[in-house]
Amino acid sequence: LSAAEKELVCIENKNRQTDADQRRMEELRRIVALEQSGEMETMRELIASSKGRICAVTFTKKDGSRRVMKVQPATLKFHVKGNAATDAGRKASVTRASRHPHLLPV
Repeated sequence: LSAAEKELVCIENKNRQTDADQRRMEELRRIVALEQSGEMETMRELIASSKGRICAVTFTKKDGSRRVMKVQPATLKFHVKGNAATDAGRKASVTRASRHPHLLPV
């Protein structure tokens, strides 16, 4: 199971679910559907294929509006990671990765 599927199962197995749990389950179901359709891997491959050039990724938001994100993958190596990051930065990175394993690092 992927991280999204595991989180979904945990929320589904709760005795009581809050409104926030319901919203999170909807989001996780969409993520799992994307993962299973292979779309996530396609997006990763497209970004990697730009080989450092600026690329644009278009997303459809939950409200139906479109968002265009421009990314230059070559600059990602300059993002502070590892021992060079502050304690807060390292903690934030670990927390973000555990809570949102489906996000692409851009």
